[in-house]
Amino acid sequence: MHLRLYYSEQFALEASKLGCDLNGITRQLASLEKSGVTSERVNTDALSAGDLSRAYIEAVMPAVLRKYRVRQVFGSRRNSGTLFGRHVPALVVIDEAGRPEDVYPHQAGLQRIEILDFLRSLPGSESKRPTTQRHSKIRGHK
Repeated sequence: MHLRLYYSEQFALEASKLGCDLNGITRQLASLEKSGVTSERVNTDALSAGDLSRAYIEAVMPAVLRKYRVRQVFGSRRNSGTLFGRHVPALVVIDEAGRPEDVYPHQAGLQRIEILDFLRSLPGSESKRPTTQRHSKIRGHK
């Protein structure tokens, strides 16, 4: 499995306001690389409009086969893909043959599956820090 992250440094602050934690994604990718998963980061600020459009079309092909929605995740019904990799970072999962097999985030039914949710589900990912529970003293016992 190979992971390709499309993101924009120019719109990183905007993406974080929309709930996308690019720093968390980068940490998860680094953790997965230690377990043998390869990844690359593509800064879309350096891509032409045509190159970005081709990347979007290639990335969303799995959505058609898997029957989940991405058009409104990365744009709108009329303007699909306008937010892809710029305002909304995208993670493309690529199989061993070099074909895209999945894209995140996406809408599956009523649930939106975010990039971090997917990365955290993979073996070798950095898990969330466990929360510590404080034990309260039982009253009446010394």
